[in-house]
Amino acid sequence: MPSLGDRYGDDFDPDRFDFQAHEQAVANACLEVSRRRLETAFREAAPEVRLEGVGGKRRDGLYVQVEVTRPFCRFLRRHVCRDAGFERQGQHLRDFASWLETRYTSYPGFHPWHSTSPEDWIEKTAGFTDFRPCWQGHKLGALLKFVTTHHERHYGEEWSEMDVYYAATENGPISPEIYYEESG
Repeated sequence: MPSLGDRYGDDFDPDRFDFQAHEQAVANACLEVSRRRLETAFREAAPEVRLEGVGGKRRDGLYVQVEVTRPFCRFLRRHVCRDAGFERQGQHLRDFASWLETRYTSYPGFHPWHSTSPEDWIEKTAGFTDFRPCWQGHKLGALLKFVTTHHERHYGEEWSEMDVYYAATENGPISPEIYYEESG
């Protein structure tokens, strides 16, 4: 997508662009796409997700609040582990272990804070029931990403960042031109 500077050239005036409204529209559209992806992967156990704000160095991250419910926790245990007996031989435990290895194995310049052992994740989250924000919040986000990605890979629906962008543009008007006030 061309930048506003490319479109308007030297006539581009940042004071006439509503950055905050554009940022909010993009955040809401991306959150709606994420909700649909969660509903597809988690079905009736999908958590409720609410936008808290936009952040990050480039204002490219969404801060959300995720409602953890009993059906959601049961889904995680069934998906990664066996449910009630809670044995370590879960339905997708091997896939989860492989995903953790890929994501959290140390290499020069990267020293992860999180274990590559599924058993550690199960233990630290009290069997996928305790996701207090202190540092379990990362584990919750990672588990959401694992289940969603795993589901999409299984059904041949892998999403790239551009796929999310294009799906978000279908949800509503997020084109920057909408938020630029033309000179009258």
